[in-house]
Amino acid sequence: MTNDLNQDARRFRRTARGFTILEVLIALTASLLLMLGLARAYKLLSNKITNRQSELDLSSRLRDVALRLRDELGRATCDMVPPAKQGAAEGYLVYHEGPFTDSTTILGSVANPTPLAEKYFPDSRFGDFDDFLAFTSTAKEGAPFVGFIPRGVLDAKRYANRQLDPSEVTAYNNTPGYGTQLVPFYSDVAEIAYWVSPQWERNSDGSLVYENQVPDTGGAVSLYPVYRDRNGDLLPDRLQLHRRVLLIRPDLNMTPSEMNAINRLVNPSSSVPTTTAGTRNVATIPFLVGNGTGVEIVPIANEGGGNVSLFPNDTFLSAPGLWSAGPANASPNWLTGIARLQQAMDLSISRVSDRWSAPATTVAPGVTPTYGMPTAVLKANSLGELSKPENRFAHVRIPQSLISGSEGSSMPQIALCPPHPYLIARYSTPPALPDPNDPLMVAGTTPTTFPAQAHHVVGTAPGDAPYLDTYGRFTMTTFVRPEFNLADRVSDVGAGGTSVALVNRGGSDVIAEDVVGFDIQIFDPSAPRFVWRGPDGVPGSVGNDDGLTVGGVAAETEEELGWPGSDDEIVTVNDPRIDEALVNNGNRSRTNWNQSPATVFDVVDRGDFVDLGYLRLAGGPMRGLVQFDESGNVIAQPPTPTAVNSRYEDFASPYSGFEYSGSPSVRYGSPPTAYYSFFPKSWEQSGRFIISSSGGSNTLSSFYQPVYDTWTDGYAADGMDQEGRFAAAQFGVVPTFQFAFAVAGATPGVPGYLESRVAQDNSGTVSDLQRPVSVRRWSSFDGSIGNQGEFTDQNAGNEQIPENLSTTPIELSPPIRDPLRAIKISIRINDVGAETIRQQTVIQEF
Repeated sequence: MTNDLNQDARRFRRTARGFTILEVLIALTASLLLMLGLARAYKLLSNKITNRQSELDLSSRLRDVALRLRDELGRATCDMVPPAKQGAAEGYLVYHEGPFTDSTTILGSVANPTPLAEKYFPDSRFGDFDDFLAFTSTAKEGAPFVGFIPRGVLDAKRYANRQLDPSEVTAYNNTPGYGTQLVPFYSDVAEIAYWVSPQWERNSDGSLVYENQVPDTGGAVSLYPVYRDRNGDLLPDRLQLHRRVLLIRPDLNMTPSEMNAINRLVNPSSSVPTTTAGTRNVATIPFLVGNGTGVEIVPIANEGGGNVSLFPNDTFLSAPGLWSAGPANASPNWLTGIARLQQAMDLSISRVSDRWSAPATTVAPGVTPTYGMPTAVLKANSLGELSKPENRFAHVRIPQSLISGSEGSSMPQIALCPPHPYLIARYSTPPALPDPNDPLMVAGTTPTTFPAQAHHVVGTAPGDAPYLDTYGRFTMTTFVRPEFNLADRVSDVGAGGTSVALVNRGGSDVIAEDVVGFDIQIFDPSAPRFVWRGPDGVPGSVGNDDGLTVGGVAAETEEELGWPGSDDEIVTVNDPRIDEALVNNGNRSRTNWNQSPATVFDVVDRGDFVDLGYLRLAGGPMRGLVQFDESGNVIAQPPTPTAVNSRYEDFASPYSGFEYSGSPSVRYGSPPTAYYSFFPKSWEQSGRFIISSSGGSNTLSSFYQPVYDTWTDGYAADGMDQEGRFAAAQFGVVPTFQFAFAVAGATPGVPGYLESRVAQDNSGTVSDLQRPVSVRRWSSFDGSIGNQGEFTDQNAGNEQIPENLSTTPIELSPPIRDPLRAIKISIRINDVGAETIRQQTVIQEF
């Protein structure tokens, strides 16, 4: 019995045995693998949802921007046929092409010559991001544009119309800052600007940081505005797309005489405002202020440079300030005085040009003439006045004292920042980067070199930061100046002041964040499209007639270009390989850019959207300078057109930046000598070339701005001298002050426009070439003296070749005379967290 029980117990223990350690480990492993699989599945699903949400969000944001841009362009007021008619109140459209293109960071990140390497470069996500577009537009019916303006401006008109309540009059005297409160106002027309801007560094008080590097050998310091670049790649860490809407309300203007008459209705002995005979009847912007017992109307700014306290809480800033005061400051009045005002008002405004002082021919000895120059008097623009570039948003006139040391000003330019450090660093091989351990400094990996972005005559690089440029802080080629971005605080410190005002408007003009591309292109009906014949050097495929025969025998003819299955390749002017088409050879290696045998490119079509001036853009695929090959050899040499390579005729266009017509750009001297610059003559005649001479300041170099501008027909009849004629013909002798027209490289004291590049073979060879370009200035002469009409003794209706000894005015012309057919705008946004980039494109035909 006992044995049976023991056997039963042992049998029970055997049948109730637990899991072994191995079995447990196997089970745990299987469970963990299952859990990991589920976690991975959930992770993939989560990522998919996140990516999808990111795509939807990016698409939604891009769609909103694109729809708004398309709608506003569709309502543009201008006919897009330059020059715009000032009398018809057309308004304007202007597009500026910066030196960056979609190819810049691709070319700047790879070895030279460009290898066909499949490698990702982090900074290559950046495309063209320094273009600028501004135009006038009408609002939808029943939905006017809305902006903000200090109450004192609107109430000045209400007070003049006897619409102000007694309680409001009391508030002007008892409530501090009452007139500076921002209130909404409306208009059916506005000027609208789009541009991309980095995040700019600011001081603790909110004012902008202006870089103050160790002086260079000439004693100059940069004083550049500084954008945020924490990783040191010379590219902005973050870019934002800005949209500024400035309402057009010329009805807000009043003359000082009208202000005084209204003030005298309450106080018959009032002498407010105090004016001179010249400005008494000049329309300007009024402002209502309290006087202790009542109110009175005063100009928002006067010709002496004074202005009312119009910033919130009655904070006083100098705005706009005297145009000529402190011209070499970090942020002088001539450059950003209007920008300070427009922090506190969304009104289209401009400086009034001096029409009341004596012209240069009659001023007293030793007195600098101010006739025709911008003043501190401000006006609210009309559509007709906006056809003239100097009246527009972010447009300025540079004092000639900075350019040549003499009187007058430049023709209007867009207020832009100095040249790109990214391009400056890659001007030489190896590049002049601040960190000697940078991978780009390693032998054999130096990037494509880019040409000089301007004629850099200012000096050597300051201090120990060789990537900082030698061009000077007023060489205006890239981003819109940061002072024009709406901010929380505005300061006049950069203009020599000491005040900072709180406006709390930062970011309200930003319509898209994390932008990596804002590319504007214009339609060029003559832009060539090429097909490269491929490594085999023949159209189509070798030994294959591709369905075509000549006399019954298989042959490779041009009709076979691009045949399916062949090694032929389409190349457009926007392609990184377009520089090879220029020399008509696609056969290259790492050590030989243009080797034998040549594999050619054939033109098969014309018409494309292009970056304006694409042959000359410093960051473009053509490497910027059309007259140099990539070894620095000159391939288009003035002064005669016979030295031009025949391939250049394929590219010649007012949109490409290269003109080849066989006719000179200008005739100068006695007897007249013909000069050829190979720039489009209309570019030169519009005054977009700034030529710095030895008498000027070390704060700017010679440069030009490639723009399409609807321009104006108003200069011919405004009584001011922008045209220029031979001075001796007017006064018997050449006067001390200069007329408006000169020829760089021919007129005494005016150097030629110098273009240069460093060879890309690491030889250190620098090639320089001077161009005899026509130069415009805005002088202080009376432009009506001896004006017999633009077409006297010339061919009416034809494009004229300027004669510097002409006694008739030398015609100003739009930068491009052709009507605007269409523009294409591509906006690219990066969602950093989701690692997603989306692009939206707007094409607007006119």
